[in-house]
Amino acid sequence: MKNHVRWSVDIKLALGFLIFYLISGVIPGIVSFFISIFDLNREALDFLIPVLTLPVSLIICLVVGLYLRKWIAKPIKKLVTATEEMARGNLDVDTAVETGDEIESFSLSLSRMKSSLKIAFDMLGPPDMEKHSDDREIKGLAIGEKIVLSLLLFLILNPVITAIPIFLSLDTVFGPFIASFIFSVIMLLIFILYLNKSIMKPFVSLTEAADKISKGDLETKIEVKSSGDIGRLELNFIIISERVQRAMKELESDG
Repeated sequence: MKNHVRWSVDIKLALGFLIFYLISGVIPGIVSFFISIFDLNREALDFLIPVLTLPVSLIICLVVGLYLRKWIAKPIKKLVTATEEMARGNLDVDTAVETGDEIESFSLSLSRMKSSLKIAFDMLGPPDMEKHSDDREIKGLAIGEKIVLSLLLFLILNPVITAIPIFLSLDTVFGPFIASFIFSVIMLLIFILYLNKSIMKPFVSLTEAADKISKGDLETKIEVKSSGDIGRLELNFIIISERVQRAMKELESDG
């Protein structure tokens, strides 16, 4: 798996949030600079700076969210659709994604399972999707929505978090402003770790399970532990893997 990981999910998330953090931090200064060109009075500046900073920050949030969606959420959505098609018996569906991370590792493992799945479908036919219709109602936010929501929450909460040390006169060796920066970074890490856990951990588990099943492991089990699109992907993989394992058991008993 490591051979295929060039930019892991956590690095992509950290890079995206760090860029957003740095840009959002300098936006008020940039807005203030351009407004000062018009030589407005102090009251007008105090009003216009926060009014204009918010929409600019929202635009930056949207742009960063779209890039993270392209890097992470879009390939996940493709794999959800691909595994649904595979569960219906369509093994010609394209499962390849080129992300250079844990998502690509799973797609490669899924591709290696196709030969085993073909044997299983030839023996048993595709799974009865009606049987799993109730299970397929997995609710929850998709990864793309979670990313954008996390960026928005960080944008809203960051001024509050950074103001706490100053409001409490929380002093450190370097002063309350350094404490504010530390508080902000900690919150940033919390969002990154939350999203990373929501994405990377399930894909590592799915990749390990796919590799084991491809090697003939009949005991490997996967549970639906996630919500949203990751949960649907886990369920689709369960349907596929159970078909393969059942076919393997029948072949063993016949042998």
